[in-house]
Amino acid sequence: MERVRAIILVLAAAFIAMPAQAENVVRWATPEPVLTWDPHGAEWAYSQMGHRQVYEALTRFDPNFRLEPALAASWKLVDPTTWRFELRQGVRFHDGAPLTVEDVVFSLERARGEGSQLKRLAGTLERVVIVGPSTFDIHTKGPDLLLPMRLRTLYIMSRLWAEAHGVTMATPHDKDQGTYARDHAMGTGAFRLVEHERDGRTVLVRNPDWWDAGQHPHQIDRVVRTRIADGAERTAALLDGEVDFVQAVSPDMVAKVRASAGLRVAETSGMRTFWLGFNQGLDELPNSGVKGRNPLRDRRVREAIYRAIDIGELIREALGGAAAPAGVIVAPGINGWSEELDRRPSYDLEGAKRLLAEAGYPDGFALRLSCGKSDEAACRNVAGQLKRTGLRVEADVRPDDAYAALLDGYDVEFYLDSFQPGTTYDAAEVFRSFFHTGGYVDGYGYTNPELDARIEAIEGELSSPIRDALIEQVWRQLAGDVVVVPLYRPLVIWASRDWLDVPINALNYPWFWRARVTSPAAR
Repeated sequence: MERVRAIILVLAAAFIAMPAQAENVVRWATPEPVLTWDPHGAEWAYSQMGHRQVYEALTRFDPNFRLEPALAASWKLVDPTTWRFELRQGVRFHDGAPLTVEDVVFSLERARGEGSQLKRLAGTLERVVIVGPSTFDIHTKGPDLLLPMRLRTLYIMSRLWAEAHGVTMATPHDKDQGTYARDHAMGTGAFRLVEHERDGRTVLVRNPDWWDAGQHPHQIDRVVRTRIADGAERTAALLDGEVDFVQAVSPDMVAKVRASAGLRVAETSGMRTFWLGFNQGLDELPNSGVKGRNPLRDRRVREAIYRAIDIGELIREALGGAAAPAGVIVAPGINGWSEELDRRPSYDLEGAKRLLAEAGYPDGFALRLSCGKSDEAACRNVAGQLKRTGLRVEADVRPDDAYAALLDGYDVEFYLDSFQPGTTYDAAEVFRSFFHTGGYVDGYGYTNPELDARIEAIEGELSSPIRDALIEQVWRQLAGDVVVVPLYRPLVIWASRDWLDVPINALNYPWFWRARVTSPAAR
């Protein structure tokens, strides 16, 4: 007996002495935080980059941006306004509860309900009807051939979890004072949320029961996401060994990263387009010094601002050359883009001054240009260029989350914003979101019934040639009205440790479940 006890003690001691298996940890640095973990609470790119690791939708893109099944195993068009879906079997939420059609119905209704910032994406949904244990129909208000694409960003959450924690309704990120869904999540994705600090770090861990682990057997055990707003500081953190993966690498530091042992750089053309927008809804600009009218309602003023931007100077001096000029706010690869439409008018400072004089402002006026901290360099460059016309432009730079709230509340005069296609890869998505009455820009005072009718005709059209012709007409009308001033499309530049390979894409969305780890990275 003593001998047996001795053997057991020896084995136990050996087990204790064995080192724990090292985790593969990826420390991820981004310019912006996750504003909320409510999957319907923020249509904000860097928030959705987090959501996509934890939550899933009915459909998704493959690495070549082709639509493929996700939580829906299949779908078909039953009639012009009805899509039938079959739900994937064997999927479980992170708490072990099975995914059901009731969860899908609940989530889609929540995504299009009050409080949801994604309800424009669900705008064509009329009702969702359960047909069988794993079958449901989505009825649309009119023909919507792009519905499966739209569903990619309408994430599915647990109905029982939402009911248990009092979050059956979505809450916009800027109005969320602390709902459970703001700081917690219950999805079906490749990673589980285990920690979230407001404007601080977020920790995700591998979901061992993920339904798609066989097809995507990534080796990442833990992702620690940290916000570092400044591009140079973010890149320096990689060089100093403090993080492992960086988005939006500071362009002037790319060469240094490439020359550093153990690091890699990846870059590609981006799909995000930056532009200048105008609040035409105000009767008077509060900071302009012009009383009784809004100068931004005058097309000549808007065109003057467009012509006064030397886009080459902006890209060279503010963006380190890491961008391409844009003449329309969608990128190549989006249906409705064309090389002809993407040409910008020539830089013409004297012409801009003449237009301002014709509009009655030969000495200019004061104007506040609002932007987020992550775009400060471009914002200040634009403000400086416009001062050459006589306009007294002040750059109003705010933290990114505060700027997002400012935009959502329509509390801007003149602003630097951006758009990245995340849903249908079709120009109609842009038209409905930003230019149709009831869209975002309508809140800034632009409305045009003729344009609304054309946009609605596009959405209900089943013929591609007719549809494409209508899209071109809308672009030309928007350009003629100078509704926005397109500026540039930044390159997507990532950098990482050489043991980590995260496939880059034009959307700037890292999918860590598609990544490869080629050597351990214990922390």
